[in-house]
Formats: sequence, structure tokens, C-alpha cells
Amino acid sequence: MGQFPCRTLAIKSTRSYSTVMTDAILALRLDPTRPIYIQIVEGVTRLAALGELAPGEALPSVRQMAEHLRVNPNTVQRAYRDLEASGVAESRPGQGTFVRADVAGLTAVRERLAADIAGKAVRELGILGLRPEEIAKLVARVLARGKEGEQA
Repeated sequence: MGQFPCRTLAIKSTRSYSTVMTDAILALRLDPTRPIYIQIVEGVTRLAALGELAPGEALPSVRQMAEHLRVNPNTVQRAYRDLEASGVAESRPGQGTFVRADVAGLTAVRERLAADIAGKAVRELGILGLRPEEIAKLVARVLARGKEGEQA
């Protein structure tokens, strides 16, 4: 299996919390075997759900993102439209595209992302032959181990 070269976007955005300045890095490692706009959507969605991109924070401009990824600006524009349609981002005419400022909306996005991840895991465990009750027991054991690790 050959290794595909991947392009990476790393853009620093400075957020000010009173006097503290924080650098957040938007880093997307692109896989040439998958549509780039989907990877941009997934990456920004994940960063917004994790809080790495704050509500109301500006995303890189279409041109800036396209130049860094070395892709057509139409690809980035399509990704930004999809981010808006899914409730992750909002466009402000004349200002750019921003992470949705509505925290409740981002919470819903986070829950959707978590449900997708859980669904994939359950499907994979089903492929391994585990029944739903076995999956539930396995998840309970993993959670218990996690709690034990937190107490240590």
C-alpha cells in the first residue's frame, strides 16, 4: 500500500481573551483519495465541535484557504456553503465566513458528530459479530476503565 502525499493547511488565528492571546491552528491533512471539499467540511466541523474554533470566530477567507491548500477557490466555496447548510458556519456579507455564533446550534452539531462516530463504531462491532447486548457490555466496561483512570 503506497503512501499518498498529503497537503496540510495551517493558519494561525489570534483570539483575544481579555489580555491573553491564544493561537489556534486550523490544520487539515488532506487525503487525495477523498473529495477535498468534504475533508474541509469534516475538519472545520470537528474543530468547531471540539471548541478549537470559537463561536463567532472567522474562518480563513476562501482565497486564503484555497491558496494554502493549493486548490480551486470553488472547492473551498462549496465547503463553506456546506458548512452553512449544516449549521456549523454563517456567512456575513462583506465580512466573510464565521463559526456559527449560536452555541446551542454548535452543541447540536457536536451531538450529531458524536452520534455519527458512535454509529460507525457500532456498525464495525456488528461486522465483528458482536450482538447489541455484547456491544452495550463492552461500552460499559470501557467507560468503567475510563472512570478508573480519571480517579488515579
